[in-house]
Amino acid sequence: WRTVDAFAGDGLLLTGSCADPFGWKAIRASMGAAFRTPAWEISPQALAELTRRSDLPLLATALREDTIQLQDLSADRAAIIIGSEGHGISPQLLTLCQETIRIPMT
Repeated sequence: WRTVDAFAGDGLLLTGSCADPFGWKAIRASMGAAFRTPAWEISPQALAELTRRSDLPLLATALREDTIQLQDLSADRAAIIIGSEGHGISPQLLTLCQETIRIPMT
């Protein structure tokens, strides 16, 4: 939620085996973003169809040879998949993405 909030996103789409977004730890960690940003659960196939119908590029944060820096992204709006720290993004979700991006941090 905090990442969506930082990017001024329209909402949070949860797919796969995510932590309970409404558990007290998740709500507390959201630092209020849970009350500002709506969240929905969606299947990977429905996510791909939704982004296609909405003409939104589906991107993923992953390190591959073709990964680009976030600031080099040419899209004004996009749907971005961010995986868990421990497991990353599933191969199934990566195959649905048009591009992978890297969000630089200092």
